[in-house]
Amino acid sequence: MRMFFMVAVLVLLTVPAEADLITTSYDVQYYLRGDISQSHIFYGPGSYEFLWTPNYVTVYLLAANWEFIGMYGAPALGYPQAILPDSMPVIAFPAGTDAGIAVPITIVGTPRVAVPEPSSLAWLIGGGLVGLLGLSRVMKRRAGRS
Repeated sequence: MRMFFMVAVLVLLTVPAEADLITTSYDVQYYLRGDISQSHIFYGPGSYEFLWTPNYVTVYLLAANWEFIGMYGAPALGYPQAILPDSMPVIAFPAGTDAGIAVPITIVGTPRVAVPEPSSLAWLIGGGLVGLLGLSRVMKRRAGRS
């Protein structure tokens, strides 16, 4: 019974480790501001809007409504610099645009991490079995002495 328990523990310890990986990146869509009646795209909560002017860029976050959170890159006009997520790409307005929307994209994946690597797994299992056999012999010898 002890041998079965030890083999079970060895197998459980050598199973590859897995964990869900959740990352958020942003897709930035640039456009030229114009007549609001021509806007036909709606964005979800967590989106950021960047409005470019010649001297600064304002940043808005969509929660219940678009809320001003600060300036992009550095403080300006007495307003603080907006704190953005680390995964936010650099905002650089292409020619002919003066606004941009950063839409969050959540990626859920399962990275495959083998602990230990498959090449050393056979050696680890073999060594573990040899060790278990040696341990069982020692336990039998002790049981025989009692």
